[in-house]
Amino acid sequence: MQDVNYQLFADSCENECMLGNPGVKSEEATALLDEAMLSGLNERHPHSLSGGQKQRLALAVCKASDKDILLLDEPTSGLDYKSMLAVKDTLKKLSSSGKAIIIVTHDREFPGMICDRVQELRKIQASLT
Repeated sequence: MQDVNYQLFADSCENECMLGNPGVKSEEATALLDEAMLSGLNERHPHSLSGGQKQRLALAVCKASDKDILLLDEPTSGLDYKSMLAVKDTLKKLSSSGKAIIIVTHDREFPGMICDRVQELRKIQASLT
């Protein structure tokens, strides 16, 4: 979702990683959080995180879901450059493991770093006369 606050439901970051996939164990959730630069935040409530931390948690949850197709809406929103690079690396790993990833973004820099193909959508003014 474009607003990450609407997609975090659990009472801790660790439980958030395990919520959508009952096969994810505590150790795996910790590894996902570490990879998302959220080390040591396992027991923190997701809504107490900064905007960038929430974005990275949402990506960890996405990875934990183990879905074949991932649709990300503004995945770099609220991230600093270092975090954006970490997201890029995670998405490249997911892509190379066979996941199809669709990214919707207003960020003009990020697609050039990560995407195989880019489709730009533009508003077209239609005349009714």
